[in-house]
Amino acid sequence: MELKSILCPIDFSEAGVQALKYAAILSSRFNSTLHVFHSCHVPTSITEAIGIDTSTEIIYDNEEVYRKKIEKLLQEVITEELKDIQYNIIVRYGFASDAIAEVTEEVHADLVVMYTSGADNFLQYMLGTVTGHVLKNVLCPVLIVPHDFIFNGTIKEIVYATDLLTEAEDSVESVVALAKKFEAHISFISIESHAVAERRNLVPYALNELLQKTSYTHISFHINESEHVIEGLRVFAAERDADLLVMTTRSRNFIKNVIEKSKTREIVFHSTIPVLAFHK
Repeated sequence: MELKSILCPIDFSEAGVQALKYAAILSSRFNSTLHVFHSCHVPTSITEAIGIDTSTEIIYDNEEVYRKKIEKLLQEVITEELKDIQYNIIVRYGFASDAIAEVTEEVHADLVVMYTSGADNFLQYMLGTVTGHVLKNVLCPVLIVPHDFIFNGTIKEIVYATDLLTEAEDSVESVVALAKKFEAHISFISIESHAVAERRNLVPYALNELLQKTSYTHISFHINESEHVIEGLRVFAAERDADLLVMTTRSRNFIKNVIEKSKTREIVFHSTIPVLAFHK
């Protein structure tokens, strides 16, 4: 994973601060530029109706106010060990979902770090609203930080949801690169509704294939059986005391189907750890 450019949208909430802290630490580890972005929306029809001036001068003044707020926030987040981070502040008027996608392209972001607002069903939230829009409309990976997550600066265990044999090589290499920066262990996990022997026999083969492509050895493969895939993944992540869950957009479509078909079974995935989503 070559992270030259990281984008972190913020809204000055405590959850946003934690996402910014996560992004800042990643920027430090990868020696990348951190782009901190805030999106403002001026509802023109309302402001005109009540006589609020939305002239260029007023908007510019408001942008400066937000820039100063971001600068102050960065000074609080950037500790002594992160003092050498290169950062850029961007303030723009527009809807957050559209603006984030636009800025991602403009700064050539290699990663977007953002947070969720605490929806009852985390994965349903991922599939809708701002986060879902960003996941569908940006090409780079997206790191999603739960609203109540407190990042302590370390990543010791990464759980990678996979079907073992068809995972994109670049995604795996990116996660290995991330793991190296934190000396983390990676647990590749495939949740099967019926863990047949043939699938279990693929584990040594898959591990050998990966080890031939990387010198990183803190890796293990697992196949667990669960009728409820999402719950099986949640349990495995909890058992491993995972700090990060890695998924792909292909898995995302699968998860969407699982959620939609499982309303009567009330499958709910409450993620308490960040999720790194890759496109396929």
